Amino acid sequence: MTTSRTLRHNNNAQILCISRPSRLYTPTLSLSILLILSLLLTPTTTAMTTGGEVDLGTTLVALKFDEGVIVGADTRTSVSGYVSNKLAQKIFKITSPEVDDDGEEESSPQEEEDLSCVICRSGSAADTQWLCQEVTHDLWERKYRYCQTTTVRQVAHFLRHLIRQQGEGLQASLICAGCDEEGKIFAIAPSGTLLEEDVFAVSGSGSTVLLGHLDSLKISRDELYSEKEAVALVTKLLRLSIGRDGSSGGLIRLVVMKKGKKLREITVYPDAPASTTKSTFNIPGFAAPKSV
Repeated sequence: MTTSRTLRHNNNAQILCISRPSRLYTPTLSLSILLILSLLLTPTTTAMTTGGEVDLGTTLVALKFDEGVIVGADTRTSVSGYVSNKLAQKIFKITSPEVDDDGEEESSPQEEEDLSCVICRSGSAADTQWLCQEVTHDLWERKYRYCQTTTVRQVAHFLRHLIRQQGEGLQASLICAGCDEEGKIFAIAPSGTLLEEDVFAVSGSGSTVLLGHLDSLKISRDELYSEKEAVALVTKLLRLSIGRDGSSGGLIRLVVMKKGKKLREITVYPDAPASTTKSTFNIPGFAAPKSV
């Protein structure tokens, strides 16, 4: 606040004089208001996603063998340090029924059971589930509207497109693997980078435990393992990861894919002997997994 007074001189002229402020101006109130507004307008996405995000800290493995591709994953889902699900399904099966030239479905009794590829999920559970649902919707739209089938490469590129389209909003690291003309493995990074792997791909928090072991094996594309050897190797890799990675655990699920054949699902107990494998549908006390 300032004060003013009027002085009269002999010539009756009036001069307006402004005195110095009666008290100093303190901007404490304005700074407090600005601080409150900045807190209200600051995005809270980071705080929300890092606090209670349902995370698929996991181990994913995909390996080519002489007749196709095998993928494997653990079954543990966690929220921070809490294990929220011990029997999560991290291998999403993509169906691709054949369509004839007339635009009608072929009358194969196993048509709905034949699978062209699978998606192995790691990252945010909600984000990866949404990506798989979008891929399934696009695949069936291609089938019924355009009478087209989908290849493994097309599925991988569509996943990359979805991740790039969403920008930094998604937390997803995926492996897309399958067997159409031959076995194919695609690794998709959270940034949207798409890489086609020659022999194997690993992803998830447990992948660092396995990379050195896989490199030491020196598996080449010209000397691939047999199906039996590939099943044993992927099972061993997941056992190693579960033993050292705190975010990996539960059971070991494997999916074997061959060209022109129905896929085979295998479930292994991590603590069981290496030769013990059981079908997913034959484990006492466990129901068959259902798609989301």
